[in-house]
Amino acid sequence: MADEPENQETEEEDDPNTLRLEAREYDTIGPIHCGVTREGLVAIGGQQFNIEDGEEQTAEHVGITVRREGEQYTFSKTT
Repeated sequence: MADEPENQETEEEDDPNTLRLEAREYDTIGPIHCGVTREGLVAIGGQQFNIEDGEEQTAEHVGITVRREGEQYTFSKTT
């Protein structure tokens, strides 16, 4: 029996370069702090961004992008 491919969402959850957070949550990607201070306000490596639903922001100084989808914020290390 052939192995079924893993669900992409599961792969992203296991990816150390990706975080999924909601308001008042924080974590790190490597040594870089990422957090959602409150609905619509995020911090990446000491830089703050206001972010609307469906919007994406990049903290160039640390190479991390955040995308907001409703109440969920996905932080990803860019290559």
